[in-house]
Amino acid sequence: MFSMSPLFGVMKFEKEPPSFNGFGGMLFTYVQDAGGFAFVGLAIWLLLAILRPIYDYPTPETRKNRLISPLMVIPGAIGLAAYLVAFGILLVAFSSEVPDNVTDPSEITVVPTADPAMVAIYEWATFIGGFFMLIGFVGPFLLDLSKLRFNRVYAIARLSFQEAVRNRVVWVFLAVLLLQLFPSRWWFGGKAEEELKNIIDVSTRFNNVLLVAVGLLLAAFSIPNDIKSLTIHTIVTKPVERFEIVLGRFFGYVGLITMALVGITIVGVGLIYAGNIEREAKQESQRSRVVNYGRLEFTSRKQGEDFRGTDVGKEDGYRLHIAGGPNSPYRAVWNFTQVNPTFGTKEKAVKLEFAFDIYRTTKGNEGEGVLCTFDLTTWKWDPARESEYKAAITKAFGNQQNITPDRVEDWEKISQIAQEFGRYEWLGQEVFDYHTIAFPVPESFFKNALEGKPNKNESPLGSSIDGKPNLIRVSVKCETPSQFVGMAKWDLYFLEAEGSFIINYCKGAFGLWLRTLIVIALAISISTYLAGVVSLISALLIFLLGFFLDFIATIVTGRNEGGGPLESLLRLVRNEVTAKELDKTTAVSAVLAGDSIYRWTLRRVYNVIPDVNRYGWSEYVAQGFSIPGDMILINCLSAAAYTLPWLVAAYYLMKAREIAA
Repeated sequence: MFSMSPLFGVMKFEKEPPSFNGFGGMLFTYVQDAGGFAFVGLAIWLLLAILRPIYDYPTPETRKNRLISPLMVIPGAIGLAAYLVAFGILLVAFSSEVPDNVTDPSEITVVPTADPAMVAIYEWATFIGGFFMLIGFVGPFLLDLSKLRFNRVYAIARLSFQEAVRNRVVWVFLAVLLLQLFPSRWWFGGKAEEELKNIIDVSTRFNNVLLVAVGLLLAAFSIPNDIKSLTIHTIVTKPVERFEIVLGRFFGYVGLITMALVGITIVGVGLIYAGNIEREAKQESQRSRVVNYGRLEFTSRKQGEDFRGTDVGKEDGYRLHIAGGPNSPYRAVWNFTQVNPTFGTKEKAVKLEFAFDIYRTTKGNEGEGVLCTFDLTTWKWDPARESEYKAAITKAFGNQQNITPDRVEDWEKISQIAQEFGRYEWLGQEVFDYHTIAFPVPESFFKNALEGKPNKNESPLGSSIDGKPNLIRVSVKCETPSQFVGMAKWDLYFLEAEGSFIINYCKGAFGLWLRTLIVIALAISISTYLAGVVSLISALLIFLLGFFLDFIATIVTGRNEGGGPLESLLRLVRNEVTAKELDKTTAVSAVLAGDSIYRWTLRRVYNVIPDVNRYGWSEYVAQGFSIPGDMILINCLSAAAYTLPWLVAAYYLMKAREIAA
């Protein structure tokens, strides 16, 4: 979702943060994918139930295979019928080619046909099939939940907690204190404003390794050790459900990690406030900005020029640049579709903050920045009133520029002009490399934007990609010749409010807690069937692959250089570069077909890997940005949607184990 620049510590969003926009589509895709895995699980379970039945009653007339339930068979049959319909469409119109504009594996369709009706039937058939397969997979589990007793689960959880304490696991968490005792400035150079960023970044990375490692070790070896020491045989002969053992272990270790994380968080906040943090660092990072982002585009005032930003050759290529100069035609433009109604009701001014990248083609003067002009307009601004607007500014201020709220009378005048015309300019702002700067915007400017709203697609400023009309536009021009200014979407925003840094710090710790929750659920579920060491390695591998999902996505979508493994091997044998197209021979066609099958298989594996990067919210805290509430909620739902199937799988695996009853 985002990453930290290794040189400057500036937050970079690599893709849109998760939100409830498009939640229906995500749910639709989840049912399709999870239903496919449920189908495989049901097929394996029913096959094992037929080959190795376990009966409830010894009497031949009354005995019943307790591994098979009508809640499995009936929904499974309906889901299978839907899958047969989808399979029939695949036989008619199967294609494994991925369109060039697809970057998200969830957007891949295996039926890119010209007939939209066939695509719709396929999508709905896989959805219906997945829905009923999930019912068949989860149904018996939900039915058996009525047999669970909280007191038994609590007893096992408390026992797990006490075992971990007796094994002196809690002493491991004291290692965090050793890290916190040494100021980050001892180890890191750089600007003073980055001190708090470095503290949070280093402590978060250390806490990640520590908590995940402890959670893995505890969860991976708990049930295998119970089986090895025959302790579990004593437990299951009592009135205890097998799944209660799984839940007890899970909640016990989650409780231990939770207590440790709470302690670490309290210590971290205390040391930050007690430490001698540089004033610049507090102003930059010891905040919780609630911001409003726009959508960035690059434009040129040259007739007919399609300008999309200049790539100056930086390695990451994250920011695009505009060239400077008094007559430069290039602009970076942010369009805002949302305006907070509280703008213009509480404060005289709203801050527009930004942090840009400076790319110099000439050295310039030491200590001087690059000059930029900001032109803000609402959807009600009429370019035909340009001369009238300039005359009003000249009459009110003459040659004065950049009025601030401290100049009360002048600020009232500029506020009236901004509300009347729907335009506000900030001229000649000196910009420094990756340094956060802000200037005030009159609250009346936002009143102008909120006075009636344009209908959909009727705003003079155009509309966003989702059809919402743009209400405010911020245009940025670089005034300094021979210099370039680089921008990304998240580099400029309106500051809506200031939240609590402590609460935001705790939100970041909660993201780490979700990561640990996932890894404990993984290890517990896998350990119900595999040995401790194998469970540890398997869970660790799945978890670590979550940090490389973006790379795996490039392979799944066919965007990686060199193609799939077979194509890469062929190029290596032939000593051919990746830029050269392969000849359309029979052997090459077979290789490409094999890579298509590989990508299809990897697409399934892609869904098993947790997207652990989405829970790394500490970068928000380090940069002083409030973690959005809707992002927390949707990530909680995604964590639950990932861990619950693993726990259901653990229910079936424990039920199938040959343990004394």
